[in-house]
Amino acid sequence: HPPQPFGPKGGRKMAEEGEEEEVQQPEALTTELITGGLKTLAKTVDGTGFALTHFELPDSNVGDIEALAGYKHLRYLSMPGNAISDLKPLSGIEFMLSLDVSRNALVNVELPSLAYLQVLNLAGNKLKAVQGMVMPMLRHLDMSGNELETVGGLEGNPALEVLLLHDNKLTSSDGLGLGSLKKITLTGNQIANVAGLAGLVGVEELDLTGNAVEDLAGLPAEGKIAKLNLQGCKVDAVEKLDALAEIKTLKELSLLENPVMEGFD
Repeated sequence: HPPQPFGPKGGRKMAEEGEEEEVQQPEALTTELITGGLKTLAKTVDGTGFALTHFELPDSNVGDIEALAGYKHLRYLSMPGNAISDLKPLSGIEFMLSLDVSRNALVNVELPSLAYLQVLNLAGNKLKAVQGMVMPMLRHLDMSGNELETVGGLEGNPALEVLLLHDNKLTSSDGLGLGSLKKITLTGNQIANVAGLAGLVGVEELDLTGNAVEDLAGLPAEGKIAKLNLQGCKVDAVEKLDALAEIKTLKELSLLENPVMEGFD
């Protein structure tokens, strides 16, 4: 006979199920956790001494990061997979170069203009809107896998080269056509027209798979787009492809699973 669970009614199994249902409350960041996550001794920016400049603490159910406010010399902060909902305690860490708070509980981004920040990872949070983010040296911004319906004010990031926005709820491309961009991901949104992308003069590949694009007018004629993927969009007439004739650099185009392709093998 197979072994029976403990107790007359399967007590062990019930306990295990109960444990799975229990929701852990986020914890506050303690001095002990901070000490364990600090590394990399480097000279301070003002040259007057040395400080630990890297902090890493992934997947630790930390929600309150107030204790980090005093660590002014941090340059690299990585805390993916926690329960952070408020970034304001980081406001005074002015020399930050890289910040990874992906897979947390952020519903908005309240950060001052961090003058030296170059990499910001906000993927997998609960952001619905981002407006007026200003980071003069920001090069790489990942906001994929959120619930974004609108993104605006990115013009305040003149150095931005990589913008990852796939798997959100964007319905418009307005404000996304930044001339500085070399890469943008927009797959898995609900974008209906591409007029807002007219300024994407530095992007070579544009992937709009799984969006609701019907009209192609507005893509940058003077840009570098060589590869355009419109698979699973809603282009329904051959005439709408006329706009692509302006893009002299275009070499590869996918229109699979669009209404315009019905009847083609």
